[in-house]
Amino acid sequence: MPLPQSNNACLNLSVQATLICKFVFAIATGALISINVPALAKEKMNSVDEQHYKEMTSAAKSLNKAKDWSKSREKYTEALELAKRSEDQDKQVKMLLRIAGTFVEQSDFAAAEANLRQALELAEKRDEAEQAQIASCLYELASVLIKEKKEAEAKPIFARCLEMSEKVFSSNNPILAVRKGEYAAV
Repeated sequence: MPLPQSNNACLNLSVQATLICKFVFAIATGALISINVPALAKEKMNSVDEQHYKEMTSAAKSLNKAKDWSKSREKYTEALELAKRSEDQDKQVKMLLRIAGTFVEQSDFAAAEANLRQALELAEKRDEAEQAQIASCLYELASVLIKEKKEAEAKPIFARCLEMSEKVFSSNNPILAVRKGEYAAV
């Protein structure tokens, strides 16, 4: 009997082995068990997609150095699609932050804001252990809002960023010092 396949992700060998074991166990015991193939398959990006993801992010970084923001954004967007396909939220957040950065470099703050809000939403869905990532999303969003002359909207976001940053970073961390200084200037 062929193994069920996910339309969204290729199954790696360890996931296939897990599924086979569960399937054999279900047959042997006569038990009906639910095998959530898509959830198991999306635990990790497969090796082909992982390699392609690394190539896209590397190419995008090179294009950033050349200040070719639109081509860099294309590469980051391709990497984002790979991360979405595997449902890797950490990589999705990172790519959304980088895409937003390319928009900031081109002074397209509205597009940057939209990507940052999406990154923040994804980061907040993750474990609380990811407070540093949430704080980064908040910081970048507040910074863009300030560039858009939306200081009133930026101030509470910056305050939340600073509160999280104080929990995540030591008191002498330079990131915290920069964020405190920028918050004071708002």
